[in-house]
Amino acid sequence: MSLCSHTKFEASAIFPMLKLYAYQGCSTCRNVVKWLKQHGIPYEEIPIREQPPTTLELGAALNARGGDLGALFNRSGQDYRALGMKDKLPAMTQSEALQLLSKNGNLVKRPFAIDEKKRVYLVGFKEPEWASAMG
Repeated sequence: MSLCSHTKFEASAIFPMLKLYAYQGCSTCRNVVKWLKQHGIPYEEIPIREQPPTTLELGAALNARGGDLGALFNRSGQDYRALGMKDKLPAMTQSEALQLLSKNGNLVKRPFAIDEKKRVYLVGFKEPEWASAMG
């Protein structure tokens, strides 16, 4: 786990800060890290494969996204295809889906970012969405 704080903020930035679940081999995750640094936004980077988001974090993001379970899944990932999630997901309960995501970080769409205090729940990286949420 790496903790990043930038010149715009004191080292004693208000905690909890943005939790960024990311995978270093993911170019989109690298892009969001670069973007966060450019904007002086402190974050805690968490390796999504080794430590997936909790069911509570996933549930909060799901609610923020209007209940669209599919939006939380990495639909282009190998695990998604290997597990046949395209066919299984429609039949799964919300609880089953969140449990599965919390156990397999490869299935979670990344980057996945959450800041409970600011009520920020971001999945994937669309710069305008991030700029609005972090502004």
